[in-house]
Amino acid sequence: MNDLSNPLVGVFYHVTPACNRDGIEEHGIMPLTVTQTGKKRSYAVRGDMLQWAIEHVKERHGITSDLVLVCIVPRSQYWTCYNRDIWYTERVIRPSVILSADKLTTIIK
Repeated sequence: MNDLSNPLVGVFYHVTPACNRDGIEEHGIMPLTVTQTGKKRSYAVRGDMLQWAIEHVKERHGITSDLVLVCIVPRSQYWTCYNRDIWYTERVIRPSVILSADKLTTIIK
């Protein structure tokens, strides 16, 4: 069981096109080389940056329907701070640590 009061555990939001849902449920969140840096990474944000992340993914991928994944993962093992609000990992986030995978409309109203 995950303990959110533990300082090494944090809730992060990873936003991705809905067409990725089946692959994420089967394999997890896989770092991809689609970043401007050319490095294989997956990005996530804290809750206060969620709306920005949604708009960023919509604009970057030209889509209107998103899937928001709420990940509960140990920060010390998975995430590196990119800047104050954006985090990244070069590791696979296993399906077992993904709290939920809900369509955008069920989370943001």
